[in-house]
Amino acid sequence: MKLSIILLVIYVASVACHVLDLTDENSNLVKSGEWFIRVYSPFCTWSQSMAEPWAELGKWAEGKHYNIAQIDLSAGYTFGSQLWVSKTPILLHVNDGVYKVYKGIIHSNQFRSKLETWKTFLEENLSERLEPLPWYTTPGSITMNLYSILRQKEYPCMVCMGYLLP
Repeated sequence: MKLSIILLVIYVASVACHVLDLTDENSNLVKSGEWFIRVYSPFCTWSQSMAEPWAELGKWAEGKHYNIAQIDLSAGYTFGSQLWVSKTPILLHVNDGVYKVYKGIIHSNQFRSKLETWKTFLEENLSERLEPLPWYTTPGSITMNLYSILRQKEYPCMVCMGYLLP
């Protein structure tokens, strides 16, 4: 049992190098090119089940014009909080800064069906059927920048309230 877990960790680590981890420092990369982004929380069971197929998708996309990335919401990055995500996992398709929410298979226990569906989505350019996010919910917009500032101040305010209220 322990050996299989170790082998799985080594396998995922070797494949995961094809998936870019987005942070505040490199989030400007999604303003150009075609991106497929997984927004996840490491504590979410469905997010965990997507890790291996997502890494395989990154390996498949190597050398193609698709960029595969992921954002860990628990890391507290400003870019992640600007996505206004209420549940995880969520997949976003970004083409030259235009954000669209993926509406296909996410919650499935079948590794291959997820992977093949995502490949088809990218190869057949099915993102054209999706509606872009409204301008006011797009990361980098004035409203989302303000929202992000408020989210950053939320925790210190809650700590202060804990001291003030009995």
